[in-house]
This record gives sequence, C-alpha cells and structure tokens, in this order.
Amino acid sequence: MAYFFTDNSRSFGGVVLEQDMFFQLEGHITHDFSPMFWGSLNALYGTGGETKVDAVDQNNAIEYASIGATLGARLSKNLGLNLNYSERVWSKSSANDGRWLRLSASWIF
Repeated sequence: MAYFFTDNSRSFGGVVLEQDMFFQLEGHITHDFSPMFWGSLNALYGTGGETKVDAVDQNNAIEYASIGATLGARLSKNLGLNLNYSERVWSKSSANDGRWLRLSASWIF
C-alpha cells in the first residue's frame, strides 16, 4: 500500500508543508475456525513519510515493524466484529513504539 500526500500551502504560519510518500506492506495468515469465527496472525512494515517545511527536511521519516493477531466473528450476514492486538517490535524512533488493542465493527452492505 502507498500513501500519497499533496502540498499544503495553507498550513499554520503561512509555510508550505510537504510530505513524502509512505509505503506500508502487510502480511496475514488467516484461519477459519468455523463459518462464524476466524483468526489471523499479522505482520506490518512501514517506511517513509518525511515532511518538509518550506522545502527544509524535518528528518522525521517513519520506519517500523509490527506483529499482531486478530480474532473475528461474523454475527450476521451484514455484521462482523474484530478484536485486534498489535505490538511494534522495531522502530527507527522510540516515539513510534507501542501496543494497540482495537475492537471494531463492520457493517457489510
């Protein structure tokens, strides 16, 4: 996956803010336990996204690797619930370290 950003010439202070492309690579190993329940092991790597203010590099590019697991349930034809745990196992900056526990619902139409 690649994220593209446009320049912002209306940022605070009247400066021009630019951001480089950010790349993200994901991998998932998924298993269906039943027609209703499934789980996956996840890996993620991301890099890029450095910003520039008035063409001056801010030296803030991001680079990290994360692993995690997801449990999902399909509650009806249209409704699904997912519980995801993810942990940053390596990052270029310790400011990007962390753990996440996320509960999400999906309505499929």
